[in-house]
Amino acid sequence: MRPQLSSTTLILTTKIHIMALDGIVNVNSLFTLALFLGLAWYPAPDPSISLVTDPSCAASSAIAEDLIAFHVYSFSSFLFSSLIALALKQAIKIADKDDNNIVSVDEVGSASLVQVNLVALRVGTLISGFGSVFGCGFLMMALVHLVQIKLGTLACGSLYTFAAIGPLNLTNLAVTWHGIAYETIHTDIIQELLRNPEEPQAYALTERVNKVVEEVRFFPDYAHHVATSDHAGDVLKRIYMIPEERVHIILNGVDEEVFKPDAAKGKEFKQKFGVTESRLLVLGMAGRYRDLGANALVLGPLEQAQLARLYNAIDIFVNPTIRAQGLDHTLLEAMLSGKPVMATRVASITGSVIVGKETGYIFSPTVLSLKNALYRVWEDGRGVLEKKGQAARQKGLQLFTATKMAAAYERLFLCISNDENRMEDYCQF
Repeated sequence: MRPQLSSTTLILTTKIHIMALDGIVNVNSLFTLALFLGLAWYPAPDPSISLVTDPSCAASSAIAEDLIAFHVYSFSSFLFSSLIALALKQAIKIADKDDNNIVSVDEVGSASLVQVNLVALRVGTLISGFGSVFGCGFLMMALVHLVQIKLGTLACGSLYTFAAIGPLNLTNLAVTWHGIAYETIHTDIIQELLRNPEEPQAYALTERVNKVVEEVRFFPDYAHHVATSDHAGDVLKRIYMIPEERVHIILNGVDEEVFKPDAAKGKEFKQKFGVTESRLLVLGMAGRYRDLGANALVLGPLEQAQLARLYNAIDIFVNPTIRAQGLDHTLLEAMLSGKPVMATRVASITGSVIVGKETGYIFSPTVLSLKNALYRVWEDGRGVLEKKGQAARQKGLQLFTATKMAAAYERLFLCISNDENRMEDYCQF
């Protein structure tokens, strides 16, 4: 029999689904608006208006009709997907706290999230996702027909037509891989080893293995794999046996103009929240930490501007997670802000972020190891922490800026789009 999920797990899982649905709605809205404007401004494309000089290569009226049809199909698919996503969000909509079937979430403010059927939620999210996929497919077919109208039909074998349609196919498809599902299997094993005998056995490990298998099954179909950490790149090449020339390591980056040392902002943050010199600050989904007492201040989720002030108000940033998160942005933000970092010994962190004692501290995912690491911080003192923070910022500027990440992706796109003779000019990041 499958064990019942705890209230905390339900809250976290539901919140993740809400974020996914928000993303689907936002993307669909952009495509729907673009298609609506396209149909409104260009409702009846005339096949005679084209760059084709050879009458035999001109598109027929049937192609023009199909262009409109595919536009409508695409518009309908995106709209259907958005309606499903919005309906699912309504099912887990904010409700009154008086409802007995509601689990309170402190970080959402004065609101709470309804407990919902997770199976129905997952199925609905999958249906909404399929709607978006179909919308993209119909949109791609519409673009193929538009190219034929403007540059000549495919049957004529025009070089310009194939050059325009070429980027629409999947031969150069690139996919970003952070390796979270794969790495989480290892943290699930750790959690299972640390589980008390009287606690029910988790079923997430089996589900995670199936998820990774389904994820890896499509790897051969991708021409390029972008790994967001050195560890993820190593797994792709060493374990999944992806050819080295198809694996590109582009590290995540954060905005260096937002996250930078600023003592004044740190002081302002302390004054606003009444932070004393010996107080623990907790942010994110961490309502349970409110029970730790007066020395723990739970802030909940923070916007980027507030996060930048937070980092400048602390001595060290500690991320005691046992869940893999790829290349964690919070660690990168703290480093760019000139703060040393302390994190769990997981491969994506030790392989790319904290590779030595110069920038921070590493501990195993046990309470004793975390306690010993905190003792080392206390023994080192603020002088050592400041030096580690300076080293962390220098490393962050070298590796983890948004500017560097954007430049790397630009080179990747040039690498993919250019011919093989010039590929070596761009395929180094």
